[in-house]
Amino acid sequence: MSGAETGLVNYVVGFDLGHGETALMAVNLKSEQTKDRAFKVEIDGKANFITAFADHPRHGILIGRDALTTDGVAKSWIGFKQRPGKDPQYRQVVGTFAQHIYKRLIASRYGFSDDNTCFYVGCPTDWARDANVLSDYQTIFNGAGFRQVKVVAESRGALMNGVESGDILATLGELRGRALIIDLGSSTADFTVIDLEHRRAEPLDFGHDLGAALIDKLIFRETLIEHKRRDELTEIFVQSPTMRNRCELACRDAKEAWFNHPKSTPSNAVLIILDDLYFTVRLDESKMQRLLQQPFSLLEDMRSLFGASLPHLSQTTWPEAFETLLDQAKKSGGEPDIILITGGASRMNFVKPLCTKKFPNAKYSGSAEPEYAIAAGLAYWGRVDIRTRDFVRAVTDFAERKIRPEVAASVGTLYGVLAASIADQVTSIVKTEFEGWKSKRYATVNEMKSGIDRKIKQWIDTNLETQVQADVDTHVAQIGAKLADQIKAIEHEYGIPVGSLGFSLSGLGNMNVDVRFGGIDFTDGVADGLSNIIGVIAGLVTGVVAWVVTPIILGIVLKIVAAISLTLASALFTILVSNPAGWVVLAGIGIAAVAAGGEAKRKVQENVPDWDLPGWVRNLVKTGSIHQQIDDNQSEIRRQVTAALGTKKDLSDKITTALTQAFKESLRANVDSARLLIT
Repeated sequence: MSGAETGLVNYVVGFDLGHGETALMAVNLKSEQTKDRAFKVEIDGKANFITAFADHPRHGILIGRDALTTDGVAKSWIGFKQRPGKDPQYRQVVGTFAQHIYKRLIASRYGFSDDNTCFYVGCPTDWARDANVLSDYQTIFNGAGFRQVKVVAESRGALMNGVESGDILATLGELRGRALIIDLGSSTADFTVIDLEHRRAEPLDFGHDLGAALIDKLIFRETLIEHKRRDELTEIFVQSPTMRNRCELACRDAKEAWFNHPKSTPSNAVLIILDDLYFTVRLDESKMQRLLQQPFSLLEDMRSLFGASLPHLSQTTWPEAFETLLDQAKKSGGEPDIILITGGASRMNFVKPLCTKKFPNAKYSGSAEPEYAIAAGLAYWGRVDIRTRDFVRAVTDFAERKIRPEVAASVGTLYGVLAASIADQVTSIVKTEFEGWKSKRYATVNEMKSGIDRKIKQWIDTNLETQVQADVDTHVAQIGAKLADQIKAIEHEYGIPVGSLGFSLSGLGNMNVDVRFGGIDFTDGVADGLSNIIGVIAGLVTGVVAWVVTPIILGIVLKIVAAISLTLASALFTILVSNPAGWVVLAGIGIAAVAAGGEAKRKVQENVPDWDLPGWVRNLVKTGSIHQQIDDNQSEIRRQVTAALGTKKDLSDKITTALTQAFKESLRANVDSARLLIT
């Protein structure tokens, strides 16, 4: 189903083709009430009918009871659903049955058409684990004329119906924990555990050939054995599988009547030979209790009549086999929070007691109309699926059109933030080490300069990555806040609580967009954008020291020389006493020469960085003046770092790609949770 097609879809039909029964339900996507309940789709006045069909010589294809009860039917098929394989007869039988239903639906009063209707066909959850099986099954329906069709696990349909119908008293957005979904059908019992929070099946996903039709056959067997004309009936059934199917249907009807009213005494009679021979089914409580205690192995003497439709038969009874499967589910999947029972066989009166016995702490949910539960759930799932695909396209379009441009436009701002942090740190180090020189922690200016170099290198090695991380996180959070505000339009359009998607964007800054990728699972190629920034900035800081810090040191030296010039006489005496080497130099230059400037003053400037000046001379260099000079150079540091980063287009591209990918991945991870909040 392409995007163009889904945009034209008005209806979704849930098609539950079961082994024993088939049901059809639909939802109207164009209804003003987006959460409209599914409605029954009838064929010949029935939305639920026996999975059977026959090709009548006069009436053509007949389905449901008509296929078994109409006079003149030579051959009929009943209960033919099974895992698709290479058997051409199976594909033809299912295809013919599905094609007839499709033609009737398209010609019905509901207004369905090839273009405006999507069909969601259910399959056992175990089938859904194999993509090839899904494809094979869908191919059968495509060949039957279904243009827009999708095969979905029946357990998903059961969950959707449980929520939409109110059988589970919670919305999809509120569901947490795990649900054990048990689908009891005519041929199989399927068990699936679904992680409600993440809407996915867990490893526990198994089925068993434990179908309610086995009880039909036990009833059939006992009725046949007790019949006075047993041999004659047996021969008729061998010659006419259609007559056998009619009688088995009578057994099924009696069974369902009894389970609906366990104190009743249902009776059905099938005329075999006109005015002569009847196959009469009668049930009461004692007989049903006895049949439920009979092992399946008793049916072995019926294999000549039922053939391949009989699975491997064990020595256990139906309730015993079901209890064993519950034990298996508990051992493999633990304790569920919710048990959701669906399928026509869920009405059997021993099902709920056994479930609550094995899982006493789980909430038990059934359905008032279990025969329609899967079909309705498939329709609901289809509605969400179609809305979801439109939603995913909208989110994908947003990611492509909005995220990268927003990130790319902000890279310069990120560089400015990084440059400001670096400038703050470098100037702080210079100020601290200058104070160290004034307090004589450093003997000379050159020792102070070496200390500055060492401290900056130490900061690069131990703190630069943390600083860049913090700046990137803050920057990412700011971008995310802008994007979260922009994506509100999509949240409003699809009825998702505001912030459901935006959180994945605005919260990204707190998810540690690690420059070494601890927080986001980047691919290696994309990750280079944030990884390389550490090495690049480290090199830039080293350059800053050479181009900016050195002039600051020279400024300090000039301040020292100026201070010496102002108090030259006192300074000369102090230097003479405290530093003979300095005295010799000054004496050689001459006091007047120093005061006057020129070459002599230049030589003093060259030597001052190596002098161990006395404290009172150092105090002549005013802290406020030097700090101002350092602060004046801070903007130059920022400018140089920003400009240097801006020249590296490859780095900018990598950062843009890395951050864009981080936002996209975070958004994509949240889409699956948000999709089932769609209304």
